Amino acid sequence: MVAFGGFAGTTNQTIVYDRVAHCIVISNEGTGDVTITAGTAFNDLFTFTVKPGVVLDERIDRFDRVRVVSNGSAYTGYVL
Repeated sequence: MVAFGGFAGTTNQTIVYDRVAHCIVISNEGTGDVTITAGTAFNDLFTFTVKPGVVLDERIDRFDRVRVVSNGSAYTGYVL
């Protein structure tokens, strides 16, 4: 698998990809919780809260969008 769809920020965002992904990696580089939800146009498949200083690297069902709720915390990530 090849990584694509990098994202970063300190604000909430929703990213919609033009192809299907199977894995998500996100690093919480701030001081607050970052909540991510991966899914499709019809279903939220996976929601996880990433604590400060933690990196989440997770293989999940096929998804084509990621919603990030940052609570003002800095984060970086990508999908595979």
